[in-house]
Amino acid sequence: MLSVGYYFIKEKKQVSYESSIIISSQNQSEFLRFLKINTLFGSKIGPFYNFQPINEVTILSRIKNELKSFNEYQKLFKIQSLDESSFILKFTFQDVKKSRNIIEKTLRAVNSNIKENVFEEIDELFKLTKEIIINDDKKRIIFLSKHSLIAKKIDLKFNNLNPKELKGIYDELYYLIGYQPIDEEIKIIQSKDYDELTKLEKDINSLKKTNIEWVKYNFDTIKTITKNKKDIKLYIILSILCGLSLSLIYVFISKGVRS
Repeated sequence: MLSVGYYFIKEKKQVSYESSIIISSQNQSEFLRFLKINTLFGSKIGPFYNFQPINEVTILSRIKNELKSFNEYQKLFKIQSLDESSFILKFTFQDVKKSRNIIEKTLRAVNSNIKENVFEEIDELFKLTKEIIINDDKKRIIFLSKHSLIAKKIDLKFNNLNPKELKGIYDELYYLIGYQPIDEEIKIIQSKDYDELTKLEKDINSLKKTNIEWVKYNFDTIKTITKNKKDIKLYIILSILCGLSLSLIYVFISKGVRS
């Protein structure tokens, strides 16, 4: 019976608990609010910057990476992929209540970090995109001014040529449409107040205050199993064998003493 007692003392120290929760990518509709942002960034900085659109796929990947680098319990977490849109987060600890609490605490912290990182990136890319748009307009004005001057020198006020026909390889002939339409295009660009950018910036600031569910999970579905639990039957068998051995030794000693 000493073995059984030893088992319980030893097992109390060694037992650990594995809590797990399924994390899935959010519905596509949750990211429709980022459609304008994705479209603008993709068209203006996509060719020069490795921009990843904000959607259910990229966010799930970010969540995984954030969990892998989560400093406090990094070594105790395991990620098991189920498919492209979901994975299981596992956490092993010696205290069953703390195991579940740590998962909840970690996921809340990761969500907060993701939101902070996403909007920090959006702010930087918005600033860069706005600079690109304004600089493109400045370059366009310089280009138009040059061709307006050429058209005035040859006294070409207006021509029935379609400006679209002169774009690309025919840019050097743009003055052929005449200085009147060229000057009109310059005025249009100069009168820009970039309302769309201002509105988008307001939308971004509004999104920052919104509670966004980046991924799907439910704390009520956390499952916990006991790990490192040895088979008590083995200790019972050992106890019986040990008891029988002691009994036999006692019998032999008793017989020896009588004789």
